[in-house]
Amino acid sequence: MPIRLNHPKVCSFEGTLPEGFVDVSYGNDVCASIYSSKLGLKVFIDHLFPTDREEPEYSRFSIYRANEFGETEELMFETEDFKDVETYLNNY
Repeated sequence: MPIRLNHPKVCSFEGTLPEGFVDVSYGNDVCASIYSSKLGLKVFIDHLFPTDREEPEYSRFSIYRANEFGETEELMFETEDFKDVETYLNNY
């Protein structure tokens, strides 16, 4: 069952929220996002199909290092598959 996110365009994805992550999606952002203050990471979740994305060449999932305010600082990992996101987070 897809998880619903608080984003007007990208409102669901097929994974489950990783432990410690919360939905921090903001309507003005290009895509949905989840954030872990414990890990200091923010994951952006874009549309399933690249043709639906504002930037089709970008990966669906992007993990960024974030500061204590949740502001992104450095791209750490990109992928099309949420299982890769889960593996990355488990090994972080």
